[in-house]
Amino acid sequence: MGEPLGLESGTVRVVPYDPAWPALFAAEAARIGEAAGALPLRLEHVGSTSVPGLAAKPVVDILAGRAPGSPGAPYVEALVRGGVRTGASGRTCAGPPARGGS
Repeated sequence: MGEPLGLESGTVRVVPYDPAWPALFAAEAARIGEAAGALPLRLEHVGSTSVPGLAAKPVVDILAGRAPGSPGAPYVEALVRGGVRTGASGRTCAGPPARGGS
């Protein structure tokens, strides 16, 4: 992998497809799954880094799903304990803070 994953605050950068992106998703999904513990959780690699061969911003997007009608609070609490950060909008964002700020 050439360039580091992530973007500096206020920066848009598109890079050639990196064949390491699926493995980076798998590693992060495993970490999130461990944080969720026994909670049933489905994780999907979404966004442009999930499309083989497509140039993309070097940010691996992960969509987490839970059973319809199940309360969200236990999931948020478990994920925050596992190192998932919550943004100002209330959305949860996995991984370390973006390079260069927030």
